[in-house]
Amino acid sequence: MKCRTFRILLTIIVAISAVVITAVGTVSCTSSSLPVLRWKMATSWTADNLLNSEGAVAICDRIAQLSNGRLIIEPFPAGKLVGAFNVFDAVSSGQVEVGHSWSGYWSEKDWAFELFSSIPNNMVQQEWPIWLYGPSKGIDLWRELYAKYNLIPFPGALSGPEFGFFTNKPLRTLDDFKDMRLRTPGMGADVLKELGAVPVVIPRVK
Repeated sequence: MKCRTFRILLTIIVAISAVVITAVGTVSCTSSSLPVLRWKMATSWTADNLLNSEGAVAICDRIAQLSNGRLIIEPFPAGKLVGAFNVFDAVSSGQVEVGHSWSGYWSEKDWAFELFSSIPNNMVQQEWPIWLYGPSKGIDLWRELYAKYNLIPFPGALSGPEFGFFTNKPLRTLDDFKDMRLRTPGMGADVLKELGAVPVVIPRVK
């Protein structure tokens, strides 16, 4: 069996929060013995963020099961290996093998990254797998985008599009957005700026 070098980016769409999972590893092997691979997963979530952190744990457990224990991935909370916004670069550079994050966090590299995430009015859970793996082959477009950064994306947790804001004052007209500080990145932030709001990018860990 030929030795293989694995360079994998698992991109997770959690909400479809973009979870981005990525994995990088080099394996030396022979036909008679195959080693147990142990990789680290950097995430953008704290342990108490159950929606996302438990999703990362579930993926690691499933990979261990499907590989019969030959590929063990250990997830780490944000800040343990890298910061919440640094997962993409850490995996792309080979600093860690796998990442679990939200692709809107690196939309400054290419706005198209955010299309594969949980932006408002995007696809719901049932639509994502159909578009990715059905006749449209959306997965090919996704992987073409990430290939520029030596990463291979895979979908993970699918929780649908984001739906709005929780605010401490009523929003009844567009004028009510003026000077309001709202936590949102990417395309949503661009729209809010046009309405006079002040978008703030804060990781989920805060």
